[in-house]
Amino acid sequence: MKKFFVFIVPLFVFGSAVYAHGVGQSLEKVVGDYSVDIGYDTSPIIAGEAVRFDFNLQKEGVRFDAPPEFQDVWVRIAPQGGEGILFAGYLANLDFALSGMTYVFPRGGTYELAVRFEKDAKIVAETSFPLTVEAGGAHVSGISGRWPVDAIIAGVGGLLLGSLLAFFFFKKSA
Repeated sequence: MKKFFVFIVPLFVFGSAVYAHGVGQSLEKVVGDYSVDIGYDTSPIIAGEAVRFDFNLQKEGVRFDAPPEFQDVWVRIAPQGGEGILFAGYLANLDFALSGMTYVFPRGGTYELAVRFEKDAKIVAETSFPLTVEAGGAHVSGISGRWPVDAIIAGVGGLLLGSLLAFFFFKKSA
């Protein structure tokens, strides 16, 4: 029973940190018979910090667990005002996870996130969303610019996990 708790408790403690769409924001728009849903894991979006985007397309009135309505999604990120393109590419619709990407905006400003869902080389739905990105400070680490907070959280989590393991695996000898 003790071993059960050693493996289950960390799942509850750290599990919510990896489920991005459940705790993040969502951009939604109805396009024809389809609902376009783009989830992202941070609000506000800050320049220099990674943000995860998940792309989903659902036919209106169809169960959520129905087969996907698209094979791939084309994504373009560009500053509004025609100052070039920062990212453009295709993302495959995976059978085992959401179609998504992680992106770091280089500077604050207003951007356009354009998406086009395709199936059998035909466009199923196409739309775009405006994104406001706040200016960020110096980008210190590869994960986020909040490195002191990230380090403290990781340290406390490591101490708790280590204490829990020590408690269950090492018995006092009296």
